[in-house]
Amino acid sequence: MKRLSSHVLRILLFVAVATSVILSWLIWTNNAKYQPDTQFSSVQSVSHHPQSLSKNTNMNEVFAPTKLIVTQNNQSQLIYNYKYSTVDEIFQVLQHTRLFGLRQIVQKDEHQYQKFLNYNDSLQMIYPTTVSCNVFAKAVHQPALHRARDFNLRRVMLVMDWKTQQARLYLLNDPNYTIYQVQVRHLNAQRLKKLLQAQNFVVNVNQALFNKKIQLFYTQPVRLKVISYLMTLQDDNSYISNLLGTKQVSDITSHTSGNQVIYRNGNRLLRVDHNTGLVSYTNYAKMKVPPTTSATFVKAYQNLVETGNSLTGLHLYRYLPRSQQVIFRNFAEGFPIFHSGNTGATDVTFTKNGTTMNFSKKILQVPVPTSQKEIQLPTTAEVLTSLKKFGYNIHNIQDLSVGYTWTQDSQNKSIIDLVPRYYIRMNDQWKSLDEWLNPER
Repeated sequence: MKRLSSHVLRILLFVAVATSVILSWLIWTNNAKYQPDTQFSSVQSVSHHPQSLSKNTNMNEVFAPTKLIVTQNNQSQLIYNYKYSTVDEIFQVLQHTRLFGLRQIVQKDEHQYQKFLNYNDSLQMIYPTTVSCNVFAKAVHQPALHRARDFNLRRVMLVMDWKTQQARLYLLNDPNYTIYQVQVRHLNAQRLKKLLQAQNFVVNVNQALFNKKIQLFYTQPVRLKVISYLMTLQDDNSYISNLLGTKQVSDITSHTSGNQVIYRNGNRLLRVDHNTGLVSYTNYAKMKVPPTTSATFVKAYQNLVETGNSLTGLHLYRYLPRSQQVIFRNFAEGFPIFHSGNTGATDVTFTKNGTTMNFSKKILQVPVPTSQKEIQLPTTAEVLTSLKKFGYNIHNIQDLSVGYTWTQDSQNKSIIDLVPRYYIRMNDQWKSLDEWLNPER
């Protein structure tokens, strides 16, 4: 009976995967913009409109906060809804409010700042990196918050009085422990309350200063399922069409070097590694570097759209203003995806000498059913203890995160399994806990 049940499960899984493949094939074959219909050698003209695997994701979604923390009765919880983005829904609520009267209330006060992080009856929307007030103002359609002298922020906090249905909004910036207060009018508190109650993932957390930065600590084990996706390889031809900017194939030269094919058109160069699936694009045309954070993000988003890759699940992950580099990472069900070959990450860099962009041609399409069980990850304190016992100096830890490891399915190369793991950044390198504890693997 057990063998029969296993056999039936395998058949059902095969049917589900086959259905996903058929649906993807129908999308490709019924919409010309999704797939080039000729090979590079036979292209006669190139469209100036980016060819895409899917509808472009709104810029506000790409640059949205990626974590939502609710604090009640002195207990903070990270929450998530698998059906929709609660952060996007809250931003829509804020779009229908009136936000005004912005003023600074805390400046460079570490103690007061940490007290705010655990404010009761509050919800925090946390960006994975520093953004600016003008970026937030644009996302929630609040021009009154726009500042000629922009300032940085990392968190957006709403402190609620549920009895009176009134709220106060705060903008917090971790690096300099600065807090701004904003007046709120016409907030739909009932809608907000329903959104916070409709969660299907909840885990207890704490936020505290660790190695001179605010770190999220998971205070109870984290249980996550392995997620499987159908993966497709975008064709070189679409990147040639979208990025090399020409109507005539004769303008493009190409040559092969090992696993790489290098295409060039004037001052634009496209390098595709067919072994790793990584793509590097450089436009050597001199340019004026975007002068503000907001302008940099807009320019980076425009570059993402030009690749034609699907932006679904892609989020801003890190911003390095000194080097004018914007790093994006794919997320699955609220957590970032990591891969040793940098699959899952995209970066755009601006200099006066041009623009460079690195991304992957491996695209996650649709989720497929999986029979794998949940994985239980340890608490953050247990992770730190393990690293310390192995001999690592925990003061060298730059960041910690729960995330997913990009793993190719052992039975089907078109299926990618996303396996939950702890990730730690040391020496500017992200590695899983297993990789740090087993460096010889």
